[in-house]
Amino acid sequence: MKRFILGILSVACVFSFAACKNQTISDDLDDNIIDINENNNSSTETKDLENVYDYIIEAQPENLKNDLTFFQETDQEMIESYYPGLSDISLKQENIYTPAIIGFAQEIALVEVENSNDVDKVKEIFNKRIEDCKNSVACDPEINEIWATNAEVQVSGNFVAMIALPEGYAIPDNVFANL
Repeated sequence: MKRFILGILSVACVFSFAACKNQTISDDLDDNIIDINENNNSSTETKDLENVYDYIIEAQPENLKNDLTFFQETDQEMIESYYPGLSDISLKQENIYTPAIIGFAQEIALVEVENSNDVDKVKEIFNKRIEDCKNSVACDPEINEIWATNAEVQVSGNFVAMIALPEGYAIPDNVFANL
């Protein structure tokens, strides 16, 4: 009996890992992108992506900040499954943060590309992740709605961020502002 229950739980875990993957890109990908390059001439300046992550967390409401738990994802196969094509791009830095429990609309992906020509590719990859999750039939409709309303891509020079946060949390207007 224990093996049967363990088998069912294993299958559920597999489905939860793939819950927000492999949907088609919608025509309005650019709706999720905020380009903050206009007043930022620091495309060659080095920024520590860990500081960007800390800034996002510190910007959250004080009463909710401690409830927001992320793990830094380092498994390249997992990262490629979330962001197909990202491994084909030459990156200076890559910090991917996922929730403690898979299946929540909670994800932060921060990258610095080597070549500024790759910024648009990364924006497309990150936007596809948002579109896939907000249109996924495998996710709970409430999770899809959070991906639709509280996820976005931000760009500053060679830096690209994809942020998805649960309801009640706020994405800063410019996650790269204080660096």
